Amino acid sequence: MKPPWPNAFADGDVEKWIRDFELIASCNGIKWSAHMVIALGALLTGRARAAYELNLESNRALDCENLKSALVAEFSKYGDCDEPVLRCGAQPN
Repeated sequence: MKPPWPNAFADGDVEKWIRDFELIASCNGIKWSAHMVIALGALLTGRARAAYELNLESNRALDCENLKSALVAEFSKYGDCDEPVLRCGAQPN
């Protein structure tokens, strides 16, 4: 029995999602390759999919490390702060 693929990713902890994806792919006997990148791309939506497509247009998405870096960079733009007001640009009291 093969483990199921992770849920589609749109937003949240991209590094955790990538780790889960890599573990599940490994359990399914898939190593990082163009096939893995295509499978990962199929599970991306929203901002994550947009980052994937931008890298695909420049042929960078076919390189696993470039793709992972692009996804992490996209979701690091807004910082790791848990406070919504800080992400919106409001000043804390």
